[in-house]
Amino acid sequence: MSRLKVWAPNAVSVELVKGDDKSSFIPPINMVKTTITYKNVPISGYWELPMDIHFPLKDGDGYWFKITFQNADVRYRIDPYARALHNSVSYSIYKDPEKFQWSDGHFVPPTFDTMVINQIFQGAYVGRGDADWKDPNGNNYHFEWDNKRKGDFRQLKNKLDYLQSLGVNTIELLPVNEYNGDDFLGYSSVSFFAIEASYGSVNGNGSSYDELKAFINEAHLRNIAVIADVVFNHIGQVGDSGPLWNYDSVTQNIYFSGEQAYNQAGGTFGEAPDWAKYEVQKYIEDSCHYYLKELHFDGLRFDFTSQIINKNQSSGQNSGIEVLRAIAWQLKQAYPTKILICEHWNEPGADESAQWMIGYVNFDAHWFNFRRRLQDVLWPFADGRENDLATAINGGNYDKPYNRIIYANNHDECWWDGNNSPQKFYPVSEFNGWRGDYWSKKKARMMYSLSFFVPGIPMFFMGDEFVMEGAFNDSRFENILDWGLEKSEPGPAFKNLFLRLIEIKKTYNPLMQSGNAFTWLHYPADGWFAFKRKWNADVLIVAGNYHGNDMYNYVVNTNGETGHWSQIFNSDGQEFGGDGVGNYGNNPNSNQGSITINIPKNGIIVMARTNLA
Repeated sequence: MSRLKVWAPNAVSVELVKGDDKSSFIPPINMVKTTITYKNVPISGYWELPMDIHFPLKDGDGYWFKITFQNADVRYRIDPYARALHNSVSYSIYKDPEKFQWSDGHFVPPTFDTMVINQIFQGAYVGRGDADWKDPNGNNYHFEWDNKRKGDFRQLKNKLDYLQSLGVNTIELLPVNEYNGDDFLGYSSVSFFAIEASYGSVNGNGSSYDELKAFINEAHLRNIAVIADVVFNHIGQVGDSGPLWNYDSVTQNIYFSGEQAYNQAGGTFGEAPDWAKYEVQKYIEDSCHYYLKELHFDGLRFDFTSQIINKNQSSGQNSGIEVLRAIAWQLKQAYPTKILICEHWNEPGADESAQWMIGYVNFDAHWFNFRRRLQDVLWPFADGRENDLATAINGGNYDKPYNRIIYANNHDECWWDGNNSPQKFYPVSEFNGWRGDYWSKKKARMMYSLSFFVPGIPMFFMGDEFVMEGAFNDSRFENILDWGLEKSEPGPAFKNLFLRLIEIKKTYNPLMQSGNAFTWLHYPADGWFAFKRKWNADVLIVAGNYHGNDMYNYVVNTNGETGHWSQIFNSDGQEFGGDGVGNYGNNPNSNQGSITINIPKNGIIVMARTNLA
């Protein structure tokens, strides 16, 4: 980054000036035209510092590009490649990419088959109900949250002891890019490089860039991978496309195609980038490499890819879909152990057709809507939803189990925009109940538990593990994560549940080894289902009851699997706050082709084969 360069093909001149007062350096630093090469094609329209000057910026210095338009207008523009901005409408901050000293060289990310993902919003993870938290040295590190001074990466790093104690091996952060204002989840990036200023311990001085690196480094030292959520389907937000709008001209908008990125409700997220231009392609591709190489992220989750593949459709190899495909292919060759995930909604049969995003567009996995299907099944008196349940368990036409990201909850499923009444909730509140309600707890336990045993990578949202309730909102204190619930029942019981689920996922071969297999033993009907997961001679049988009565002495055909069996998990276990209806002490033999078991209402049990005799 020591040789600043900027794409401004319509500019008459470009000068590097100081950030705080927009004054010129002495002597003035006028940038010169240059040509770059991308995809073996020389591209003009770039400007760079003269080769004969000493690099004028040191780490933390602010700067602008002073661009003279063809109509003689003068505008001050950010550096689209700057690692930090003072804020979303202010100057760039130079950050030395070599200054931070990494110590994570021995870290190896988990294989895709062994991943357990905890999705976290860094801006609302700390600051409520955790005033008594102390670091290992006994120092209080409580953070005073407000909607203009949210959580930051330094505070999030303080929670790594807790995350490590859960056993999760992967964290997915919501977008870390600089976005419009300081009061949003981050899905409105104004730059694909700058790290959101408010996530630094000092807002606006570039510390967010350094402290994000420190967080990732510390996570790696604890054998925890970190995935970034990236938003390339639009730039800025509706009505404010940010500092790249009309970047070097009042008549030509070099970064934008003129198309909209539409949302699920038929509205728009904002203006789509121009995927057909090599310069925009390079900007997005360079951003991906920046995340995975310079920042040491272990994977990328691409937001709403259905609003990428349908852009610039008449541009052939430069259409959105073909560019995305080429970028994903290049990333897979360069970083084979780092995961690429797509969120592919708003297309007919999106869950099922997303396998095409893996087979053709080169992603490793896609978000699979397990939550909504299971939620519909568990509503009281819900009939005729057996196919939805079967699809939740094993749908999607996947090639490898890890192709599906399976969640009982995520930020979208429980987020409330603050207007009208909440419509989406944490699972325990989804059935018109609350964390103390008997049926709500049972159904939440079943949803969370089943997500760990079906084919896929299990993912849960922050607070699920101690029964956060209600709706999540990132700008209302009463709706951010409440750590006070961790220590009050049923928080501890649910935490025991998650500890056991994570342990099993990372221990049992049928769930974690490549090439594990799925077979239906009882397709959903008559209120229950059963399936097996198998790897070599290791077999798990999972049986679930989605009706409101306990099921005793049910015969499950083992599909030829002989031997003795023992219960390794019961979502209704008393240690998890349940009634204890299950198979404790029952170690059936299946040499006659079946086992007889009890299945709790709105719950699942898991039997493991202990020997073949």
